[in-house]
Amino acid sequence: MPRTLTADAALDDPRSGTSTLDLALRIIEFLARQERPASLGKIAETLSASKATVYRHLQTLVRHGFARRSGEKGSYQAGVKLLVLGEASRRGFDVEFADHVTLRIDALGNAARVGERGQRIGLFHVDPAA
Repeated sequence: MPRTLTADAALDDPRSGTSTLDLALRIIEFLARQERPASLGKIAETLSASKATVYRHLQTLVRHGFARRSGEKGSYQAGVKLLVLGEASRRGFDVEFADHVTLRIDALGNAARVGERGQRIGLFHVDPAA
């Protein structure tokens, strides 16, 4: 029976696929999750791929706007096209914006971002305790 991987597991598991498209998508997801620009070496190491292969993928991703070079030499970050596509695809979902968002932490140290709009409450994100 084939394995089913979550998006997080697929990013962390180099065995999740070997195709060119698979690696390019893993690079995009990796960059989108970074708070700071990532070096070519860090991207290659994290995704268990050669620097040369990752570099070629990054050149294509930059050309199409999915990645961009950072001001730091040899570093990359998510490109503006991801923002544009995310905004365009959001229209297909029933999404409402919260009037305000609060951070709540339970006794076990789990953190949750909770949004409230009128009488409705929505859970936006959960950070499991470390």
